Amino acid sequence: MLDRRPTWMFMLFLLLPLQIKVVAGTQRTTPLVVGFLCAISDPPLWCPTVAEMLSFRIEQINNNTFDPNLLPGAQVSLLYDTVNPVPSSVVQRVYQMIASGATAIIGPGVSSVATTASIIMQGYTIPQCDGVTTLADLSNKVSYFNFLRTVQPDNHRVASLLEFVKWKSWRMIAILATNDALGTQLLDNALQQAATSNIIVLASAQISPQVNTGEIENAVITLKTCGAAIFLFLGTADVWVKTQGYLSNGGIYGPDYVWMLEVDQNQTQLASASALDGTIISTPLEQIEPYTLNFTSAWGASNITRYPYSRLPLLSDSLYTLDCLSVLLYGFNQLLQSNTSYSLANLAAGNLRGSYQFPATFSNPNISLQTSPQMLLDSNGDLMGAYQFYYSRLGSAIPFAVYYSSNNTWSNISGATLVYAGGSTVDPPDTLKTGTAMSLTSVNNINLYYCTSGTNCCSSGGCPLETQCDGDSNGILCDGCPSGMSMWGYTCSVCNSVSGGLMFLILIVGIGVSILSIILPGASSVFLQEMLFFYQLAGLILDPQAEIWKYLSLLRIQLSNLMSLSTSTSLCLFPTQTYGRVLFNFVWPATFLIELLLIYLAIRMIHKLAATNAMAEWIQRRLPTYLQPNMMRSVFMKSLITITLLIHLPVVDLSLALFDCERIGSQSYLRAHPSIQCFNSQQHIILMVIGTIVLVGCIIVFPILTAWLLWKRNHGDKLDDHDLAALVTPFKRRYYYYYVVDVMERTLLIILTVAYGSTDASVYATGVFVGLWVIAVPHGIVRPHSTVFENVTKSARLLCLMGLCQHRTSSNEYWTTGILLVLPALLVVWPIYQGCRYVSTEGVQQIRKRMNSVPKGVLTNQSPNESQSQNSSSSPSPSPSQNQSRKSVSKVEEMRLGYKTTTRLRESSVSRTTTSGSGHGIDQC
Repeated sequence: MLDRRPTWMFMLFLLLPLQIKVVAGTQRTTPLVVGFLCAISDPPLWCPTVAEMLSFRIEQINNNTFDPNLLPGAQVSLLYDTVNPVPSSVVQRVYQMIASGATAIIGPGVSSVATTASIIMQGYTIPQCDGVTTLADLSNKVSYFNFLRTVQPDNHRVASLLEFVKWKSWRMIAILATNDALGTQLLDNALQQAATSNIIVLASAQISPQVNTGEIENAVITLKTCGAAIFLFLGTADVWVKTQGYLSNGGIYGPDYVWMLEVDQNQTQLASASALDGTIISTPLEQIEPYTLNFTSAWGASNITRYPYSRLPLLSDSLYTLDCLSVLLYGFNQLLQSNTSYSLANLAAGNLRGSYQFPATFSNPNISLQTSPQMLLDSNGDLMGAYQFYYSRLGSAIPFAVYYSSNNTWSNISGATLVYAGGSTVDPPDTLKTGTAMSLTSVNNINLYYCTSGTNCCSSGGCPLETQCDGDSNGILCDGCPSGMSMWGYTCSVCNSVSGGLMFLILIVGIGVSILSIILPGASSVFLQEMLFFYQLAGLILDPQAEIWKYLSLLRIQLSNLMSLSTSTSLCLFPTQTYGRVLFNFVWPATFLIELLLIYLAIRMIHKLAATNAMAEWIQRRLPTYLQPNMMRSVFMKSLITITLLIHLPVVDLSLALFDCERIGSQSYLRAHPSIQCFNSQQHIILMVIGTIVLVGCIIVFPILTAWLLWKRNHGDKLDDHDLAALVTPFKRRYYYYYVVDVMERTLLIILTVAYGSTDASVYATGVFVGLWVIAVPHGIVRPHSTVFENVTKSARLLCLMGLCQHRTSSNEYWTTGILLVLPALLVVWPIYQGCRYVSTEGVQQIRKRMNSVPKGVLTNQSPNESQSQNSSSSPSPSPSQNQSRKSVSKVEEMRLGYKTTTRLRESSVSRTTTSGSGHGIDQC
């Protein structure tokens, strides 16, 4: 048998010229230099590793094993250098590469270096491509027209989140961003893109990457009070991990809310590990294409002596940088094919730079690269890539959809269903909280209004201002009712007549308050005055959305607050609209003073009739000691001051609210009563007159009158000390005027809490906190009260109010807020104990025993001279029995007032009684 191997060898020999011809026909002889400038220092091996990857790809191109049709005849070479992120070093390295004939430059991978390098290369029209830098500013083609990138910039990442918002048909969001350069840039981009996408940003807040506690708590207040339900977090994954706990404690991270963030793919698990279920996470998608698989397998099998880093795992963003090489070379290839007069030699010599069109020359949707099936650059030279969306579930990130920015389409991942917090698969509404409405007349300047009518306005959440009101309410922000109905509480109910039962109940409440102010001992009365003011002011400081707020608001003596606690929908006091309700809110506190005056006049009438009427005398003898003629005036003065201070905050708050207008649409309305138009309506003019009178009386007349009385008393005027005991005895003798200071402090705090109420949460907290601090520091130094207990409790209340300023968002969610509210209440035990001790059976028996020893003339309206003439007509000096009676009455009165500083009053009484010809009796002691 013949050996056939020589025949085969002969045939191969015959084919050799053909093979040589093919290779010779595709020889790459024209040098084409591509620079790679790298400034990345972390990880340390990133730059040399990527340089080897680029060199390996260039070797494939030159050997025609990548794409023989890519720049045929070009012998591509890589010029690699590193650079420090210092402008002088950047300038030097870029000029060296240009001088070495670099046709294009890849890198440098650091934003600050990229901007400097791009400016230098612009002078030579040399294209620059980066696969790492995401700085949004580099998308500005006016400043960086030659800059291209194969990675999605930061503004695209924000766009992917906003596209998700649009995909879910949400219209309103709020944003939390870090205040570093990245977060600030992302926030600016988000605000701009939201405006062009008709997405309303209700509020935005920034925090430091270190996550300062006070800073983020203020941010939580801002985000919560804006009423949004959809939130974007713009920052890195590590800051997000540290932030979640504060968001959860603040009540804006849970089943009622959706949080979204965008992170790098290698941070997806970090972001979702501690996230609550339902958190949405977006990451740039690195798609594994056949080219990538071919490269990674060939790269891993390359000559380890020549490519020592080829056995390391692929580094982050290395494939994006590898894509830059393809973008540049395919762009050059497209340019040469577009014009037959263009040659490879002219390209390598830089003679075609004037023909570059940025980015059109380098944006080719027909090429397949390492990270994207189509390399499509937008008009700014940025890659229009894909984003994969995940939701967190039990600490894991579960993919459910992909967004393709190149054609603005969404693709659901098969078998995946998005699950929100709480386990729901239904898209939650983007609506605001109950009782909030907004004006959509300007998307770029959203106006947000809170409805004073509670659930009547947008009970399902936020809605346009012009939406139909819920139930039977109507008018601006649903603050009115149709004819035949009235709004008592927060709902409209049929109301055609006056409710006698409710009217009687209101009168009984006023009488009860008046009687309580009379029977309370002086020390207990002063303490309870301070306690009432503490809780009234706390009700103004706390967020109205807090559960405890509606109970504290009862102390502001407004009937609507009282009726809002009732579940009945048929409450009706008398037929009226908003104007009548506002007037009644002024009348009700005033009835307390009127009822006190009527009680005082009734008792005086009993004393006057006691001398001639047996029934009146019988009633007189059974009246308590402190209602006898010699003590009645001082007791009623104390009661008058108590009730005045009780209604001081409510009426000042009501009056200030009458001047607080906000613009809704084209008109201005009262913020607290939006159915009343400001300035142009007769109703508002009348209310402003009433409010002005009340404010002048409470803020100016009342303090001045009190100061005048104290000044007259201190300068030897005939005003009896006991008449002013309620003003003087709570304080040390040298601080007799401090009652005026106390009233002015109250007024200052009321004005601060009301004036800052509609401002930013952080501004509000700071303003009120500073006001409390200004009051607390001098008080702690001066200690004006007559007892240590009163000084300590006053300081404690001020400190608690300062704490509430920092924890005002929701009292039912913060243990701190609850403690601050309860702590002052624990101190009530002391005055209650003193009061119980006073009204004990033994004390009453002692008082009655002493009263029986007082001559009859002292307990009637008999004049002092008549009483003196009946007991001793010949002697001008008091008898021993009268002196003993005076001492008994003085002791009784001292017990009634309950102060520890009445020694000076008793001394004053004795001196006046013993003064010859003074004519003052015991009833004026």
